[in-house]
Amino acid sequence: MAADVPDDIALAALQRVRRSGRDSAGAERRTSRRRQYSGAGPDARDPQLLGDAMTGWSRGNGHDLALLTATLRDGWQRIVGELVASHLVPVDLSPLEEAPSEYRLLLEADSPAWEHQARYLVGTIKEQIASEFGGRCAVRTVSVQLAGRRGRRTRR
Repeated sequence: MAADVPDDIALAALQRVRRSGRDSAGAERRTSRRRQYSGAGPDARDPQLLGDAMTGWSRGNGHDLALLTATLRDGWQRIVGELVASHLVPVDLSPLEEAPSEYRLLLEADSPAWEHQARYLVGTIKEQIASEFGGRCAVRTVSVQLAGRRGRRTRR
């Protein structure tokens, strides 16, 4: 065998790895930037809550209206109270054409008396939805229809 080639192949491979490690480590130290550590507060690099991650994903994929509608229907009794929820039911939530970040809410009343009563509750319902959803769901218009009737009466 030649003098510069070791007898053991494994030893030769180990020496090559050590040489390449020294060469790349020196190059890496010269080109690497100083590490940035996060502070004590929350950071974008921190693990995210599952609910927040899913909300961001749904908004990014165009599912935000469906999510808002489902959340409104699910929490309707908590938002407006048991009595009102037993007579007025949210049927549709749709964005306004002139302002896509604002919504039109369609409610269905179970009797003509509650259809009439809804006229007086529109402002309170809007406020309660705004306090529940914050800036995510700005209801500008509320329409009320009698169950089984197609005509809508719009209240502002």
